Amino acid sequence: MDETGEIKATAFNAAVDLLYDRFQEGKVYYVSKGKVVLAKKAFSNLLCDYEITMDNRTEVEECIDAGSVPEVKYTFIKLRDLGAHEKDSILDVLAVVHKVNDVAEIQTKQGKQLSKRDITLVDDSGHSCQCTLWGKQAEQWNHHNNPVVAFKGLKLSDFGGRSLSAFSSSTMHFDADMPESNFLRGWYDNVGHNSSFNTQGSGSGGEGFTRGAGGFKREEVKTIHEVRESEIGSHDKADYFDIRATIVVLKEENMMYPACRGESCNKKVVASGNGFMCEKCNLTWDKPEYRYLLGLQVADHTSQIWLQAFNDVGIMILGMSADELSDIKDREESEFSKVVQKALSKTFNFSCRAKQDTYQDATRVRYGINRVYGLDYAAETRNLHKILSQYSDLIPANYTAI
Repeated sequence: MDETGEIKATAFNAAVDLLYDRFQEGKVYYVSKGKVVLAKKAFSNLLCDYEITMDNRTEVEECIDAGSVPEVKYTFIKLRDLGAHEKDSILDVLAVVHKVNDVAEIQTKQGKQLSKRDITLVDDSGHSCQCTLWGKQAEQWNHHNNPVVAFKGLKLSDFGGRSLSAFSSSTMHFDADMPESNFLRGWYDNVGHNSSFNTQGSGSGGEGFTRGAGGFKREEVKTIHEVRESEIGSHDKADYFDIRATIVVLKEENMMYPACRGESCNKKVVASGNGFMCEKCNLTWDKPEYRYLLGLQVADHTSQIWLQAFNDVGIMILGMSADELSDIKDREESEFSKVVQKALSKTFNFSCRAKQDTYQDATRVRYGINRVYGLDYAAETRNLHKILSQYSDLIPANYTAI
């Protein structure tokens, strides 16, 4: 990169051995006799339409009197806006590392061992997102003090709804001295570390349900009675609706299952001699990733309804990952029950899906949660005021709003 922009440079085979030791991050170089070719966008995290290929004839010379080093240019997006971008987009993200999972070893289809580590990112948009690090980036991670990280060149996937994954060429800048980073540091230390976050997902957390454009629509909230008495879900295609309801029952039995840790796979794994085997991916893991599969009954002032929910929704409702809850259950069954009971009587806004389901010749409508939102009391009050303002003719002439 220079003061005008960025371009990718790649070396192969013998050129790697020749040039690798000549480059050092943060220094400035003269590079000549490289070949300019069209960029392969599928393997590049830069916007430039071209890239440089270096070979044995490429000359590299350090610029001693370079003066100031050009700064990395970012185009940050908020985590809440990931859903507005296409799958496989290359994005820059500034976020706080809220949680760090242990490194895991997976076996690829080619029989090779590969290190993988998942971290949870949050920002002041009120959303969280899982980011996966691979190889040396996963192995060498030693930052456990909730750093603010400027990520450049993360790949967006639809695993778990919306998640991020690092390339080998993706970069991470920790606690960068920039206004956005300083603001995020202050926000997390004062507010964010105790906050609940909406997980980024399309559908119910990546499995089973997918919703069209838009999220929770406050002005279109239905009562549960209206949902049950209408024809919602009785058509060939799925119907979508929004409700505001309180959790009254949460089934403890079989609420978690051991899943494959591979990207784009949530299938159940089975214990084998040397770990946990995913029959779909043909991968063996040293331990599974537990995921939620919840059955819960919710109620409002008109009726009640049974809903199904998957992993991201479960994290929001229970306040922890299924891995964490599984560990608690293994240690102390009574503590596990306390966590589940704590989720009862909580009220949320739910974006839901309804569709007919036939099982053993019996047809019924099945309801699932696409996404769950904590109550925003300021927004609820504004919406209530908007509704009441429609009945201005009923308000006494001498009434004064406080």
